[in-house]
Amino acid sequence: MIVPMRKITIVGLKDDEEKVLGKLQEIGKLHLIPVTKGKPKEELLEDLANLRRIMEILTPYEKKAKRRKKKEEVDWKEIGEKLESLLEKKEELKVKKKSLLKLRERWIPWGGISLSEIKELGERGITLQFFILPRSQFARLDLKDKVYKVTYQTGDMVYLVVFSYKEKIEGYAEAKLPEQDLTDIEQEIAEVEQEIAEVEKEIALLSSYLPFLREVEVELLDRIAFEEAKGMLGREGSVFMLQGWTPAEWVPEIKSALSSFRLAWLVEPPKKGEDVPVILKNKPVLEPFQLITELHSQPSYDEIDTTVAVAPFFAIFFGMCLGDAGYGLILFLLSSLALKLFKKKLTPGLEKGLKLFRMLTLFVTGFGLATGTIFSINWAPNSPIRRLIIFDPSNKMRLFALALFFGLIQISVGVILKAYKWYKDGLPLRAIGNLGYLGIIWGATAVYLGAKDVGFGFIVLGAILVIGLSAYGEGVFKQIGLGLWGLYGATGFLGDLLSYSRLFALSVATGIIASVVNDMAAQFKSAPYIGWPLAILILVLGHGGNIALGLISGFVHTLRLQFVEFYKQFYEGGGLNFESFRKLKPVKGKEGL
Repeated sequence: MIVPMRKITIVGLKDDEEKVLGKLQEIGKLHLIPVTKGKPKEELLEDLANLRRIMEILTPYEKKAKRRKKKEEVDWKEIGEKLESLLEKKEELKVKKKSLLKLRERWIPWGGISLSEIKELGERGITLQFFILPRSQFARLDLKDKVYKVTYQTGDMVYLVVFSYKEKIEGYAEAKLPEQDLTDIEQEIAEVEQEIAEVEKEIALLSSYLPFLREVEVELLDRIAFEEAKGMLGREGSVFMLQGWTPAEWVPEIKSALSSFRLAWLVEPPKKGEDVPVILKNKPVLEPFQLITELHSQPSYDEIDTTVAVAPFFAIFFGMCLGDAGYGLILFLLSSLALKLFKKKLTPGLEKGLKLFRMLTLFVTGFGLATGTIFSINWAPNSPIRRLIIFDPSNKMRLFALALFFGLIQISVGVILKAYKWYKDGLPLRAIGNLGYLGIIWGATAVYLGAKDVGFGFIVLGAILVIGLSAYGEGVFKQIGLGLWGLYGATGFLGDLLSYSRLFALSVATGIIASVVNDMAAQFKSAPYIGWPLAILILVLGHGGNIALGLISGFVHTLRLQFVEFYKQFYEGGGLNFESFRKLKPVKGKEGL
């Protein structure tokens, strides 16, 4: 259900405004309404941006860092300055390494000769000339009386070393060798790489401050929220005014928390047209299904909470899509194990999602038992499993009719909820007119099933209600025109109904794939030596893939039926989320909060 809200207006002395805001932020139970617009100080936003940049850089190193045994008194800005210094040093070393690598590349084409060797040959009167020549020029070069070596060729260029005792080759530009020897370059590269590794270690050491930095991030966000809240206050003379929304049940607690201040209070229920934030509250069995509602959008305050209406249909439809008791049992055990093993590490949203998934697996198991489908095994006629069967899966038309029956029920619920909405809005006659669609839907169903007289009677009655009352209050001619248009729109129910056939199709597809996997495994198990291992591998991979496909298609198509076929009958959504003015809590993780 949607929690009833109250609008609180507080007027107090300007000298107390920061203390009042601080107390409200501490208890965290008020959604502030901007009386005026304001923004936090620019330096706070700059600090937050700088801090998050530091955290973003350090986070990849966090797993490498040793945990600090005790807290140290340190300024986060000093950490940032140290990090910037290390990053600059690292960048300088990377530039130096790049330069050295280029020098090494210049040596590589010359076959590993060194400056010391060139010098030694020179002392013996042998001169080495180094040329980089186009192939055509190299072909014309007279080298008959020369000792030479082609050390490298690439594309159209030739790298040539000529050994001369007295006469040198003239007329060609010689290549300039690096001034540093190759061995020295490689040694320097190794030294630079070692220095980079040392810098990396120092950065990793700084990442051990991340828990502290996350606390600082929370403090900054709290200060920013506080500054924004101050900007929302109205002020005149020596007094201030603030407004906010809170659940009716929290009003006494807020009043008690602020009882030490001299304040004037006004607590009032929402007025029509006000943008009221929404909190959903349901029983534990329904609470996980709020994820489905929130995935689409929150209901507006004057709508109904769709959780109660969606929960049974979503669970039944998902169960039918996967529809295998063996699959359901496996998924139930896996989700239960995950909830137990990772309970402390799960975020509230992920925990709620796992609880929803575990609940859905019970419906998968239940539907599988109702159809006698357990890993698509063909049970013997006298098997106890056969006694559990309510819907024979071999009777495909019966399963198809079951899917359409579920569709009829859900579409009808949507029509009733639309009528209820009109009734809540003070238009009971429009509500009755909207119920006329039920007469058309179920009348057409009765005609299809053979009860033509009763069916046509309901269709005529429904059509009269739709034409006469569905647009009541718009003027006679407009009312009839809109009613006729609404009657024409009723033909869309047939398309909506046929969409539910996807439940049947997915259920059958899952069963067929499971049967094929079983048949493949049965064929391979008779192979000598490797038969049983291969059969087990086929069963594990085949059924595992089938489960994965069933989960994806089950979620996607079941969601579509809720959001497209069901919601369009009555739901608008777009409600405002309740965002309490509160202090944040640091949570370990990459996002910091």
